[in-house]
Amino acid sequence: MGPKMKTKHWSSTFETDLDWIEEEFLSLNLGDKRLNKRLKKIISAMSKRTDSSLPDIFGNWAGTKAAYRFFSRITSYSIHYTKLYDDDADILRQKYSRSKSFDYVRTF
Repeated sequence: MGPKMKTKHWSSTFETDLDWIEEEFLSLNLGDKRLNKRLKKIISAMSKRTDSSLPDIFGNWAGTKAAYRFFSRITSYSIHYTKLYDDDADILRQKYSRSKSFDYVRTF
């Protein structure tokens, strides 16, 4: 039998439950910091009870309703649109930053 490799389990490399979520969703941008934070909380709760339904995971109606409300508001279109919008803004900033003042405010 060959030598045994000493490896850590992937989950033991993070200090808290939220550390791996922060690492995984580092570039998350749903257009609002509160939505980013809420998604991370939902993912954290769901990762602890992967075999349960949303009502079982959150344990009360308020938490369950908040999760359903979050999922009904966040669509792939809104995520894609936000990403495209940010990419376009970066391109415009790079293009106009050398020649003139570019003060770009996001409104929608």
